[in-house]
Amino acid sequence: MDHHKWRAVNMVMARTKHSIEMYIDAMNKLEEKARACYEGTISLSSYEFTKMLVLDGCFVLELFRGADKGFSVLGYGRNDPVFATRGLMHLIQRDMVMLENQLPLFVLNRLLELQLRTQNQPGLVARLAIRFFNPLMPTDNPFTKTNQFDT
Repeated sequence: MDHHKWRAVNMVMARTKHSIEMYIDAMNKLEEKARACYEGTISLSSYEFTKMLVLDGCFVLELFRGADKGFSVLGYGRNDPVFATRGLMHLIQRDMVMLENQLPLFVLNRLLELQLRTQNQPGLVARLAIRFFNPLMPTDNPFTKTNQFDT
């Protein structure tokens, strides 16, 4: 999956014309706060930890934004193995729900601010997350039987 995460980072860098160092510097400023969100000691160096935040954060935001706007708008092909509405998306959604695979919201907020070159978009990442995870959410609507298969 790291290969696809790097593809996401490279796509973000190409679209925004930013360097990865800008994102790593921004995550350096949030490192202590981000580490405090995880249980136990994280054995990654400062650089490895902030690189992980950038890599995973950009990947998550590409998924969120693609589910909202469409992956083709972000530059991904219709049959992309990851960044498409078909394929691995359901498995990725289920994997991201696991607590150990989650990122702090403030990390995603900061990365999105850098990508959009804007600040103070309260609730945007949360709205994108809800849109992305909506297919996994249980509903009160009962399943209904259809007559299409009756003969």
